[in-house]
Amino acid sequence: MGAAIIKGYQGNNSASIDSLHVLACMKHFVGYSASMSGRDRTPAWIPDKYMKEYYLPSFKAAVDAGAHTVMINSGTVNGVPGHVNQALIQHTLKDDWRFRGFAVSDWEDFNMLHTVHRVAPDLKTAYEQAFNAGVDMSMVPLSPDYKFYCESMIQSVNEGKISLDRLNDAVNRISSTKQAVGLMNKVQPSLNQYTAFGSAQHKLAAKTAALESITLLKNNDILPLNASAKFLVAGPTSDNLIFLNGAWTHTWQGMDTSFNTQGCKTIVQAFQDKYGTNCIFSKGVELFKEREVEQSRFVSLEDYIKKLDEVETVVLCLGELPSTEKPGDLRSLNLDSKQLELAKMAYAKKKRVILLLVEGRPRIIRDIVDQAAAVVQCYLPGDYGAEALVELISGEANFSGKLPYTYPKYDGVMEFYDRPRSVDRSNVGDFNAFNPEWPFGFGLHYGEVSYEHLKSNEVLSENSPWEISVDVINKGHREIDEVVQLYVGDEIASMVPAGEQLKRFQKVKIPAGKSVTVH
Repeated sequence: MGAAIIKGYQGNNSASIDSLHVLACMKHFVGYSASMSGRDRTPAWIPDKYMKEYYLPSFKAAVDAGAHTVMINSGTVNGVPGHVNQALIQHTLKDDWRFRGFAVSDWEDFNMLHTVHRVAPDLKTAYEQAFNAGVDMSMVPLSPDYKFYCESMIQSVNEGKISLDRLNDAVNRISSTKQAVGLMNKVQPSLNQYTAFGSAQHKLAAKTAALESITLLKNNDILPLNASAKFLVAGPTSDNLIFLNGAWTHTWQGMDTSFNTQGCKTIVQAFQDKYGTNCIFSKGVELFKEREVEQSRFVSLEDYIKKLDEVETVVLCLGELPSTEKPGDLRSLNLDSKQLELAKMAYAKKKRVILLLVEGRPRIIRDIVDQAAAVVQCYLPGDYGAEALVELISGEANFSGKLPYTYPKYDGVMEFYDRPRSVDRSNVGDFNAFNPEWPFGFGLHYGEVSYEHLKSNEVLSENSPWEISVDVINKGHREIDEVVQLYVGDEIASMVPAGEQLKRFQKVKIPAGKSVTVH
């Protein structure tokens, strides 16, 4: 996926990027996502085996795809801050992988080697440590320390604490990258050259991405939604575009509604446009922040309860406010109690409830999922996500998305699809066994699929490819797009093997009643 993004950003020729493309930056190198606490910029402990097996390969693929820049991990791995990890930055990234672009710090992370991580006695030493570890550029825009940084670097070079070879290497990497993207040219490109920007083609691509990503997790014969019956749309994520886009979209935290794209629809607007007066609305709960912590409160609760009596079906839009980095840290993955209460009120009145989960990470819904008639994982589907969602809910389009993570059932239980088999052993109920809400790679659609006639080489060798094929049969009455997934696992290994690992996947279109052989 990273390689595909890089090609989209930089175009087909990464050595000379034209005016219609931009530089790609890999981030954050490496282990940033694996903090022990699950919170931003907190320590990670990653054994060498797991670093090489799980965390480095995606960056290696990005380097091979031609990425020009990389941003370094703000946290620490095995007690070493990312910005002084010479073994990873210089030896692995630059020497072994032959990365020719430049490495940039995250925001003021040179300084934080002294002020936060406490591995440098002063700022000047911190700059030397990071630069000598292989970080080529310090991100300190508009900082009052900028002048001090420049003066300190000159002094460090004059003192021999930073070699001229290292300085020249960094300058060459930065200037070569600027040259590749055309920043050295006298005439800079203008927006007028990019006639496709915001075009109908781009809008369709955004909508298509949402259509192919949104994932159907449960359906007790309620979807597609009947167009002739009145239903209620409710919930905090139903009526604002910020919930569809998330953070780092229009603004850092994604909360400023003044940047919402004009003409794009919220979830309730998309439903009303499709179903007309059969769609009624009552929000029920709203989300807000107080001292940077997400809070919730009931709004017009009497109206919500009244409208429950007018319908048989409730489309309940749940989720969270957009957030990222430290402001996005959570104490718990549990969805807040007021959102859960909206569902329980509907269940108490024997209503059929469709849960729409509008979220950038899985929030636990264990207490309300069993009674739900349907559950849809919407993720953060973007400006055209509401239109895509309603096309899927109405049956105009078919679901084809699959979960890109294991959806947890319990707070504080780290469950991975490629777990060792020992994780599956249970002693008490289901709590100690591998029992997520939904497994990695799961996703339903309107139809039934079967896999038959799995075939493989009888003899495997290092010099011949492993050839596998399977017939995928669409037993339903409408065309489907099925994501065929290949999982592989060692039966015996010198170290405890993963039970299974995803090695290949392919999305195939299968007409109703037909089959496709996938190789």
